[in-house]
Amino acid sequence: MRLDDGRGNWVELHIIGYQFPDFDWRRGMWDANWLIIEGGAALDGRRWNFRDPSLTTSEASDLATWLDHAAEGQAKGEVNFTEPNLAFGPLTNRQGIYVKLANESRPPWIEDLDGTEVRLAVTGDQLTSAAAAIRSELRGFPWRGPA
Repeated sequence: MRLDDGRGNWVELHIIGYQFPDFDWRRGMWDANWLIIEGGAALDGRRWNFRDPSLTTSEASDLATWLDHAAEGQAKGEVNFTEPNLAFGPLTNRQGIYVKLANESRPPWIEDLDGTEVRLAVTGDQLTSAAAAIRSELRGFPWRGPA
């Protein structure tokens, strides 16, 4: 998925694999479902890339749902995940979203692990497309374990 405000600020995330591709879910569903997220971002003309196990399969699905709600103006607060690398929230004016990029996802020039926010004035259609892109990538990395 890529969200771009057309003013030089953007965030891009892709699921590139399971953290433990050969892990037997019977030894632990949690570890069996960690996903490696590869991404990049630009803020005020500065770009960076990151790659880290940042979401589980269920959290990626939750993010897609949150993006759909944000597209409809119905996002209720910030969505956070187990690993605090990523967080998403609605802008107070409902004219887009912010993406917090912290820890391993933060810009390399920022020492504070809390990282930074990229504020994106994006449309509902862009958010819906981002949600669809996440779901499309998730098809290649389904939940491993009992339903």
